[in-house]
Amino acid sequence: MPESQSKTHFFRKKDVEKKPVVEATGKSAGTGLDVGFSLDGKLTLVISSPDGKEVEIPMSRVQGVGEYIVLKPEENPELRPDEQASVTPHSSSIPDAPTCSKCGASIKPEAKFCTVCGKSTK
Repeated sequence: MPESQSKTHFFRKKDVEKKPVVEATGKSAGTGLDVGFSLDGKLTLVISSPDGKEVEIPMSRVQGVGEYIVLKPEENPELRPDEQASVTPHSSSIPDAPTCSKCGASIKPEAKFCTVCGKSTK
């Protein structure tokens, strides 16, 4: 298979169950419980929030699954699509910022995990 093509990776319940779920900002969102689907083809990540409630998160918000499940920032529905890109943090803008040892992405010095691949920075 050419390098430009990548094999699709599917995640199963065992891949998300009991894993910490964190926002791209580093804030805890809860713990992974399950994955769900609807008959119209929509997928969701089911988590237990810090207050113990079950929350469904669209799979489109899942940025990565590793030691952590990392969520993309929520899109602001009040902004036009071209404005959203300017408020969505993609990487650190700190000069000489440290990089992830697994994927090479820039990470903030105080980060506990990589927001791209989920690897712990400790």
